[in-house]
Amino acid sequence: MLRLCFSILALILPFFCTFTKPLSAKTAELARGLHNPRGIVPVATGSLIILEAGTGKTLDGVNSGKISWWRDLNQDDQFDSSEESRLREDLYSYNIMEVFNPGRDEVVGPGDGLLRNDHTLIYTRDSGRETTEIVQLDLVDLAEVVLIERPGVVNSITLSSDQQSLFLAESTLNQIGAYHFGSGYEEILLFDVLQNQQQAVPTGLALDSEGNLLVALFSGQLWAYFGETISFMPGDAKIARVDLKTRTYEYLIEGLTTAIDVATDNNGNIYFLEMTTAWPTNLISRDFDLHDKHSPPDPGGYVRNSGRLSVLPTGSKESRALVEGLDLPTNLSILDHQIYISTGQGTPGRTVWSQQGLSEIDGKILNYEIHQ
Repeated sequence: MLRLCFSILALILPFFCTFTKPLSAKTAELARGLHNPRGIVPVATGSLIILEAGTGKTLDGVNSGKISWWRDLNQDDQFDSSEESRLREDLYSYNIMEVFNPGRDEVVGPGDGLLRNDHTLIYTRDSGRETTEIVQLDLVDLAEVVLIERPGVVNSITLSSDQQSLFLAESTLNQIGAYHFGSGYEEILLFDVLQNQQQAVPTGLALDSEGNLLVALFSGQLWAYFGETISFMPGDAKIARVDLKTRTYEYLIEGLTTAIDVATDNNGNIYFLEMTTAWPTNLISRDFDLHDKHSPPDPGGYVRNSGRLSVLPTGSKESRALVEGLDLPTNLSILDHQIYISTGQGTPGRTVWSQQGLSEIDGKILNYEIHQ
């Protein structure tokens, strides 16, 4: 019996010991009330293009995914609805809980985005056909062209240094692909499984100063964890560095939980997001009504307010935490000395619980200022 008690404590202690810490004093809230903000594209100081995956629900025949250009016109370091101009709306949005029943509240729609030049946005969007489209949008006349459609989920994109190739984090396929603007698609590298036979699930991409590709590996479900299924094993996620010349990779940062995105600055520092740093909560059943205000406050498969932003400084082998207590962050962008973070994954307005008490899911854009 004593041995059983210690076994149970070993399982539940990490869950309670990795709960939230307050956000850093350097963190400011730029926008709130968004519907699953994902890709953040800094255009200039005080100007962002934001992709929202939506509510996961189609209302009156209209989908809720959208792309907006936010300009801080009154320079109060806040974005409000009067400073938003829509670039695209009525983009497909759905909740994977209601389609694939994985036991987690996750909304899918428009995802990552980047600028190829001053007037061209490239972004990812779910097609509704279990594929992801990579779309090129002209920011002047708003004309679009689908560059390529890939099977499964593409969670992140980044441009090569010469801007002639677009690298794709093909999460469902556990691989990195490339779309060459002159010649089309090419598979670059397939990742091996991680510990406990978890799929690697690449979710974030960035290029370092030497032209290597940095990849956040989220880690996948464990189907047979002592007779249960859990979403991930804390400590198994990693940041990998891919040598694009040899098409080999090594693990640069290990011991992470749900690594979701990665970015670099001009000084070679590597920043990375963990969506949560706690053990997964229980999976929710398919008959759980995500949109019913009277449904119990289930966190939706991940511990809320337990996400973290960290940095691996140039030349160091040890990373350090910068911001803790983030509510399920998904995307990370950098411009100059400013870091932008999307938070608040899940059905907007749904009541959830965390160590901080009951709250409603609220999509936000946070800003963290880098001090050298």
